[in-house]
Amino acid sequence: MLYLKTLAPGPLQRNLVDGLADSGLFQIRIPYLSIPLPTGYPTYMLLGKLFTYLPFGNEAYRINLASAVYAAAAVFVLFLVARLLTGRVLASAAAALLFGVSPAFWSQAVIAEVYILNALLIALVLLALLHWHRKRRDRSLLAAALLSGLTLTNHLTSGMLLPAGLALVYSADRTRLRSLKLWLGGTGMFFLGLLPYLYIPLRAAAHPPLSTYPLSTPREILSFMTGGPFRAQMFVFGPGQLPGRLEYYLSHLLHQFPPVLLPVALIGLLSLARRDRPVLAMFAVLFCGWLLFDLEYDIPDIWVYFIETYLVATLLTAEGLAKITDLLHGLRRFGLMIGRFVWAPAALVLLLTLAPAATAAAHTYRAVNLSKDHIVQTKIEVLSTELPLHSTLITDGVSAWYMQLIEHRRRDVRIISPFLEEDRLGVYEAHLWRDLARRYLKEGKGPVYIEFPDGTEDEYVSSFEAYGMKLLPCAGGEFYQAVRLNSHPRTCRVRSEG
Repeated sequence: MLYLKTLAPGPLQRNLVDGLADSGLFQIRIPYLSIPLPTGYPTYMLLGKLFTYLPFGNEAYRINLASAVYAAAAVFVLFLVARLLTGRVLASAAAALLFGVSPAFWSQAVIAEVYILNALLIALVLLALLHWHRKRRDRSLLAAALLSGLTLTNHLTSGMLLPAGLALVYSADRTRLRSLKLWLGGTGMFFLGLLPYLYIPLRAAAHPPLSTYPLSTPREILSFMTGGPFRAQMFVFGPGQLPGRLEYYLSHLLHQFPPVLLPVALIGLLSLARRDRPVLAMFAVLFCGWLLFDLEYDIPDIWVYFIETYLVATLLTAEGLAKITDLLHGLRRFGLMIGRFVWAPAALVLLLTLAPAATAAAHTYRAVNLSKDHIVQTKIEVLSTELPLHSTLITDGVSAWYMQLIEHRRRDVRIISPFLEEDRLGVYEAHLWRDLARRYLKEGKGPVYIEFPDGTEDEYVSSFEAYGMKLLPCAGGEFYQAVRLNSHPRTCRVRSEG
């Protein structure tokens, strides 16, 4: 219910810092089953397409709704994982609830993004692995292998599940690693889980809208699926920069959970070190592997990648809460009154967990609530009514593309997006906008307009005069008309003026 009440009602603008880098483009590409950014996210795309068939809301809302559904499912599966780990219902429920209302997770549960589905799939893999750990049934390992392959088709960082699963099996019962039958079966199930990757070459051959990456050869496809275009941003920080990056991570971690619960997670860590080292080995591989990659990846919205580590921290918190409950029950040995009441330990766990969480959740609700976000829809209305016929619009490609491809309006407008051109994907530099404006002004096939990325207007607008152009604000600065510096117009030409 919390996710539904804070769900974004429609298309979303691009904002790299706030975790909205790709949401708007997903809302346009999913209905067409287009090819998004590397690594393609085929499972997310295919599942999202199913939500577009719902009989209510606009298409952007339906795709946002998918994240809310994944989020609710992820919290429930995480509860099952925690209960299997600890054997305590209350501690598991409290920890899962904490994760569900943490700011990073909640912020992604109300928009179109891949990170919530990633958390759900990771939790399912952990559930299968822990089930094997408890029951020692090989079919649980086969299920984990299948789910690991499927998870990889949603987000590559989930590849850490493979060494983590091996660490669990090796620490718990290394004799299972000598089973050729298990290796063959696990490998087959893993590759079966990778089948959604066929989506990429098959859809690329159909050339759907907004599919901008070259995917005509096996080498190009493999590079795309393995994140090749982003490798220059990976492992870029030297040893001297890692303390600052770690400080950045810790500041976000302290923002996710009430500080009083961090010692609880430490208690959980110590408890696992004493009673279940195979599980601790699995958690250590996951947490350290994800954290190292995140610290070394140079992107503005890296904080959303931290969600995977928060999931591990949540399970440690569940273990810590369970250990505290056990200790409180043990007080009966000393004849203390608190231990004589069955409900007392549970009440203290609730107080320890839910009281600070409720206060934090109220603040988070206000921070992540997008239920009144109509920014892009408002821009669409402005563009559709104000742009003259047969004009050219240079834009970062959310409002205008949604207007044309989803709402099927203003097909006469030619949309040019620097962001979507193959040789400069994701590059925001003033010269790109100037070069495109100059090119289409010289072409002379109608007026040229520019819709700048949010927050760049002051930097970009002032640079045009040095290149023989000036920009006239339109619709109160929602977009600009580009004209030659020596031309006569002093005000923007809009549709009502012909």
